[in-house]
Amino acid sequence: MKTDLYIFQWISDMGGADTRLKELLILLKDHFRIICIPNDAFRLQEKENTDYLDALGVTYCMPEALPERIEGFAYANCNFRLFSERERIDFIKDKGLTFLWSNDMMWHTDEELEAIEEGKVDCCLFTSPFHRSVLIDAVLDARNDQKTAILENYFDGSNWPFVERIERPFTVFGKVSRDDWLKFSKTFPLFYEEVTHGMEARYRIMGWGEEQEKTYSWFNFTDRWELLRPGAILTQEFLWSIDVFLYNCHREFVENQSRAIVEAQLMGLPVVAPNKWNFPNMIWSERTGFLWDDREEAHEACLRLADYDTRRKMGKLASECARDIWCDAEAARHKWSAVLSYALGSGDGIPTHPNQPRCPS
Repeated sequence: MKTDLYIFQWISDMGGADTRLKELLILLKDHFRIICIPNDAFRLQEKENTDYLDALGVTYCMPEALPERIEGFAYANCNFRLFSERERIDFIKDKGLTFLWSNDMMWHTDEELEAIEEGKVDCCLFTSPFHRSVLIDAVLDARNDQKTAILENYFDGSNWPFVERIERPFTVFGKVSRDDWLKFSKTFPLFYEEVTHGMEARYRIMGWGEEQEKTYSWFNFTDRWELLRPGAILTQEFLWSIDVFLYNCHREFVENQSRAIVEAQLMGLPVVAPNKWNFPNMIWSERTGFLWDDREEAHEACLRLADYDTRRKMGKLASECARDIWCDAEAARHKWSAVLSYALGSGDGIPTHPNQPRCPS
């Protein structure tokens, strides 16, 4: 009989947590009986999302529709309303579920840490060793015997096919993100033009909202720029249309395991990103993309990628490496099984720092 997995979260096509959930459901659908429980009833009227869940055989309902007593596991990532609205986390524990919580952000909330201190969370999950290194102290300060584990993102490779891009007289640099102020540096357009100076460059951005329009109203966006609203087209279609993923964010933001970067790599894009945070574990510098320490290095990287053969070779290797690392369904399900056993207290536990696959040298 399949184990019941109650997911207190809802899917969407925007943001790392909810898109992560969509592909996690693909990974686990044949191995668990999955029930998705949104925060708000109106979510159950989102036909595109309910059709997606129906196609996977995933059921869904509001909490009050559940039986008085249930067994199995509860899981959520980044649904902080479970803690800020206390009745939600109390509901999970009162039902008798073993709760796995994944805070995919790089910060905690007071309510989250309070719930950990009170023993409301059976296992705290991190998505990488870097992620754990940033968040673990606060978790253990709240509860020194708190169980923790590393459970990386999973990507369904069929959703992100490799694309052979055409050669053209210019190079298209771009990025996709939410229209969040943290996703763009204060000098975002100047950065893009500075590090691509001296080449035939075009810029295509998806994730441009009203806040960005206001923030960068001082800049003259020429016809070399194309600025798209969040979700204006499918992410796959957008990534197919650019040649290089040029990462940029606000200085107050800290990136961990960026899904946008992995999606770009899977589709054959070399990535140019700063040499910090978790990027060194995601980008094989000078093989699948470039890591830079200053803008001069970023400029040099972009100059090299203006060459079609260079970016074509890097993009192909980026796709192959990303597929090996992030799309291994069997390995991902094995880790899930180990984490669930660990949360229940059986077995010998799992390594805090599991071996992570690396591209061949």
